[in-house]
Amino acid sequence: MDNLESLQELLENHNFDEEYNEEQNYVNEKQNNDDELEHDSEEHDSEQHVFKESNFNLKDELENYNDNYDDNDDNENNYNKKYFKNKEEQNYFEECNKKNWQEPPSFNTQQEDVQSFEETPMPPPIEKIGLESKGYLFLKSIFQKDVIDRLNFEVNQFMQMEGIYSHLQKRQDVPLHRYYVNNTYGTLTNFQQIQHYFVPVIDNRGTYNRMTDVGVVDIYNADKLFTQIRSYFDLNLMNMLLLKTTGIEWKLTRVNLQIHSNVQNPMSFHFDGGNEKNIKFTIYLSDIRDDYSGPPVFMENTHRNKKNIKPSQSKIFHGEKGDVLISYQNGFHRKLAQKVQCTNMFLTFHFTTKLERERYFPLTL
Repeated sequence: MDNLESLQELLENHNFDEEYNEEQNYVNEKQNNDDELEHDSEEHDSEQHVFKESNFNLKDELENYNDNYDDNDDNENNYNKKYFKNKEEQNYFEECNKKNWQEPPSFNTQQEDVQSFEETPMPPPIEKIGLESKGYLFLKSIFQKDVIDRLNFEVNQFMQMEGIYSHLQKRQDVPLHRYYVNNTYGTLTNFQQIQHYFVPVIDNRGTYNRMTDVGVVDIYNADKLFTQIRSYFDLNLMNMLLLKTTGIEWKLTRVNLQIHSNVQNPMSFHFDGGNEKNIKFTIYLSDIRDDYSGPPVFMENTHRNKKNIKPSQSKIFHGEKGDVLISYQNGFHRKLAQKVQCTNMFLTFHFTTKLERERYFPLTL
């Protein structure tokens, strides 16, 4: 699909390994130390195959290996026995150690003695720098602006044609066959009821306490009201991106569309509770280029640790149409006040882990 080329290109060409290479080295080193005694023989067999079949720097490879064994003579003897397949190979490397290093000749070994590269056990998934360690991942220019403009036009047309802003000024709820305008919090009194109502709910956030979030309209399950959302934004690509960055399979719980119009007193820093672990995939439908236009804020690393929070952990995300902010919702987050006259729109896809999705939302699709 043409409108998903930038996200497709990100998934196909972006090397996520480069972003967390430092943490990967740490995790791999820790895993090797923990499994050293139990899998000593298997590790050395695998190492021998690597230096035979790959074009690695053999001197660095051997020096790194020796660093772990120089302190113990018994380990050194084990190294001599297990690292070399035959005496000829051992003599060659001893000779090279006295001179300049060079590529080894091909030694005759039994094919069955060499473990294939494809069969080499892979390390378990590691935590990536960014989304897992910081709690957020901010991606620029993921969706094309013409697609964003098309959706914005359709949303604005719906709001005008249906008289939604007039409904939001009423003192009672407005139940209609296609949607439900929640003004009073009398019938739909909590988040769970709003999320699982049988029609999309247009939630007038400012009427809850008449103090915070005045000017925020949150449309729950917006993809049921604007069915074109599923064709504009490919859910499978989002799942692939989340899988690459977390190593976990995720399932969609709902799609919301938020409209923020001149919000002077937004909700303060908070985190989403509940039983399930959840991630929010926020697509910018408006340009937000400064602190006065109501950008999102996330407190880095608070999805893991909510103690001793420092101001330096606060990250403000200015963005343009088509940018994406992915964040763990159990970390502290908020939006800044709109100190200038403006209206922002965000499309948010909410995900929880596949296991928890089936456990806590068994009857929803």
